[in-house]
Amino acid sequence: MHERLLTLRHEALAHSDFDRKPTRRIKSLGPGFLVSSMPFDVLSERIDMKLFRSICTKMKNHCYDKLFQLDRQMKEHGKEKDREI
Repeated sequence: MHERLLTLRHEALAHSDFDRKPTRRIKSLGPGFLVSSMPFDVLSERIDMKLFRSICTKMKNHCYDKLFQLDRQMKEHGKEKDREI
């Protein structure tokens, strides 16, 4: 899933729509020409939403854990500073 998301991000940001879904000329019976194309929309790409949600939940929990860890460290550092005074 991680590799798939990285690939989609890379294609969405680093490449043109043409690279992903090229425009094609359609033969016409009369004068003029027709083209066919489909824009690349990263939101329309199929990904396993259950797995993606699970990854997002794990990342959210990791961030909360990190915030609490940093808060404890800052409080401990503050107590050490108070003892020095």
